[in-house]
Amino acid sequence: MSTGSFQSAKHEDEFKKYTAELRNYGLEQLASEPTQLENDKRAILDSTQDLAFKNYKTFIKTAECSREVCSDFSSVHDEVGKIQSELPSLETQCSSFMEVCKSISLERKLNSL
Repeated sequence: MSTGSFQSAKHEDEFKKYTAELRNYGLEQLASEPTQLENDKRAILDSTQDLAFKNYKTFIKTAECSREVCSDFSSVHDEVGKIQSELPSLETQCSSFMEVCKSISLERKLNSL
């Protein structure tokens, strides 16, 4: 189950519970529900703003760290690209070196006989 569908199912379950709860309310309680919802909304908004204000420095540091990490990953990606572009040449040079080593080894064996 994806996160989106999980969240959607969670919200649907919460909505069903809330509407079932509303069906059990009396007329007076139903009449006061919009005011209660508005008060809850205001409290959540105030809490969110307070949280953002209190954690502003942390938010800024997190953003700076994220930017640095992205920059570092970009640099690493560029360096890996450079290494990958050099690998075919290195492979060719290593093969040539191995051939020279084999040739020298063979000459040494022939000379020692």
